[in-house]
Amino acid sequence: MPHSEVKAIAKSFATWTWKQITPQGLRELIERTHSPEKQRERGKRATNQAEFAHLGGKD
Repeated sequence: MPHSEVKAIAKSFATWTWKQITPQGLRELIERTHSPEKQRERGKRATNQAEFAHLGGKD
């Protein structure tokens, strides 16, 4: 897919998103996706990926 097409799709998606989301909807999204539990899980995954990369990406 050409870069220009990817850029146009991304711009279209961003425009639609900004028109659809409300301040309350944004707060709810942040609360749902950034809870301490979810952040802890993301941290564990990032640590595991860093350790995996340190080993050369081999099991």
